[in-house]
Amino acid sequence: MTGFEPFGRWQVNSSWEAVSGLSATRNLHVHKLPVDHQLAASKIKALISEFLPNRVLLVGLADRPVPT
Repeated sequence: MTGFEPFGRWQVNSSWEAVSGLSATRNLHVHKLPVDHQLAASKIKALISEFLPNRVLLVGLADRPVPT
């Protein structure tokens, strides 16, 4: 499970706040990702290789509304 570091006008990234408290949960790995797409993708690939998870959940914060 991942959240992201703060960026732009956000002093705190609510995605990280939402998942960081779950780090003590058994069998759950929680990591903070950089907001740079390439760096985040590299870190995600490395984490998947290291932990071989059954599931991956990426939680994020949009800087602007997402079109529907």
